[in-house]
Amino acid sequence: MLTFASSFLIILTSFKGESSKFSLGKTFILGIYSLQVLLCLLTLLFTLKNFLSIKSSFFIFFHNLPYDWVFLRKFLFRKFGNPSKQLNVKPLYPLQIRFDNGLVLRDSLMIAQRSLEKWCEDMQVEHAKAVGKWEYAKIRHQKTFRPTQDELLYMCNDVLGGVECLDATIVMLHKTLIS
Repeated sequence: MLTFASSFLIILTSFKGESSKFSLGKTFILGIYSLQVLLCLLTLLFTLKNFLSIKSSFFIFFHNLPYDWVFLRKFLFRKFGNPSKQLNVKPLYPLQIRFDNGLVLRDSLMIAQRSLEKWCEDMQVEHAKAVGKWEYAKIRHQKTFRPTQDELLYMCNDVLGGVECLDATIVMLHKTLIS
């Protein structure tokens, strides 16, 4: 089973309801590029959320969500059930997916309106896309995948560049993660 669909980034924020106040006053920006790590992190977050009775949402941004959604949906459906709300621009092109437990998936490509490579260049962020470091034709499987140094550089730069671009865009537009 293919698990390295692509690099993606995760933005987590503890957000109470629809008001503009953060319940914990913190936004966590983490780079995740492994499906196993993402699923473990989500399990931990929702266990803590239930234990602490926090009424919050966790926002996760993917650059080109429809691509990653193909690989993630089976696992997320099994873990969290069907989404409670989904906004699509086309039948198989979700912009936002919300689950009853507070997990919200969003597409940063819709914010950027350009490739991650171009977005990093335009926003002049520290971590640019490592073009040419990933062999796209290579088949990778979860039990046998051992990333090379170039592949690790590619994944890390994708994630960090995406986070930096999203942060720079939010600052430039005077917005928040929720808006």
